[in-house]
Amino acid sequence: MFQVSELDSYLKKFPTYKILQDVSRYSIDLYLKHKHFDNYSILIGDKKYRVTVSQHALAYIAFRAIYKSNDGRGQDFSPEDLMRAVSIYYDLYEPFINDNEVPSFMLRMAYEQFSYQMPNPYFLLSRYYIIFKNSGIDGEFSEIFQISLTNYIFVGMGGLYLMMKNRHGCIYIGNNFNSNNSIITRENIERFLSLTSTTYRQIRNEANNRITLPDYEKYEFNPLIKYPVIRSDKRFPYYRDCPYIVPNIELFLKKITEGIYWIMRDHYKNLGSQEFLNNFGELFKEYVGILLKEYFGENNVKDLDKEFKHNKNKKADWWVVLGDIELIIECKSSLIPESVKRVSDLNVLKEEFRKMKLDKGVSQLWGTGKLLLNTPETKKYFIIITLEDLYLWERPEIKSLINNEINKFYIMSVRELEELEPWIKKYGMKKILEEKERIDNEDDIRKGRDFLSICKYIDDKLIPDN
Repeated sequence: MFQVSELDSYLKKFPTYKILQDVSRYSIDLYLKHKHFDNYSILIGDKKYRVTVSQHALAYIAFRAIYKSNDGRGQDFSPEDLMRAVSIYYDLYEPFINDNEVPSFMLRMAYEQFSYQMPNPYFLLSRYYIIFKNSGIDGEFSEIFQISLTNYIFVGMGGLYLMMKNRHGCIYIGNNFNSNNSIITRENIERFLSLTSTTYRQIRNEANNRITLPDYEKYEFNPLIKYPVIRSDKRFPYYRDCPYIVPNIELFLKKITEGIYWIMRDHYKNLGSQEFLNNFGELFKEYVGILLKEYFGENNVKDLDKEFKHNKNKKADWWVVLGDIELIIECKSSLIPESVKRVSDLNVLKEEFRKMKLDKGVSQLWGTGKLLLNTPETKKYFIIITLEDLYLWERPEIKSLINNEINKFYIMSVRELEELEPWIKKYGMKKILEEKERIDNEDDIRKGRDFLSICKYIDDKLIPDN
């Protein structure tokens, strides 16, 4: 196994911009193939090898290249050199060898790999556009950053289109702008770049300001998540044709969708204000309600604050009535700090769940259930919908950190809820929940426990009702 210092020593031999350009091409190629990873052939001597290249490996290599290399290196960087760097990345030291904590290892791997995987971009665009567009935050964004949310997203999508068309991540701002286009203007592009781009030095500062625990470097925070566009070094000739470069296209797309949340959150954090987070919780609840009404019909979805407005006790957020089943739903928009997910110490994670008030959320679900009429013919399901995409929410080891009665409630990320619609239409929510109960009791890890895995299993095994 390699140490991260060995990867750094290898990358130091090459110019940073050459590494970033090659990484960018492979990232775009994977994206155009609709794959997060793929095998690529390389020829070493007279032998052909195949190397698995993934978006998360490419993103990490780009970060380490910026962090430890510079543009003054003279050695060229070939595809074979990139494959070697990828191979070193996959053989970096894994703390599981010593700690033997299987749930922690699974969480670290999920955070390392899945957080770079791009969910359906249309869901992300719709989510944050809907959440922010009709709120006061839309106006605040324009006032603070001098670019509207719509223009921010459109400029980003224009950059995405050019990257896919040109198959490289270089962004060049020329002088030819369509005078009839009020969105793709030099002014809007520059304001967009002021929110998404930074220099080598700032990437290094971001990394230095976040403490990396020894042996956990592979899982450390990647500053390219915050700044997916890198400003090139003006001292070198390549700057003329490539003043900005996007090393990872998936991180760029995330920045123009869920990145809006983080831009606003960081702005208010710097002001020492909780106003944004307080408002966002209500906006998130309303967004979940929009999805529920779209899936199940407006008449079947009730806002519990309005339904029991005279009851002062804490209540869940939504009540969905579907014949002989009812869904009691609580929405949680709090997020787990990346440092906690990176190490995945279960004791620390349990404390973070307490801060997120997930345990109280479960109590609110059950307390709300007691407010509702109970009949033998109706079965209630208690569900927490989270903004956090933890990927392993439904594993018993994780749920038990919240409440030991793990079979009495479910946790579903909003990403899962967004992607459930075709299966709800195909099978109905009752069949999905019944199949989930059955698979949970079997505890067959091959079938998965999250809702999307359950739906895919139903697709494989069941014939939909006519």
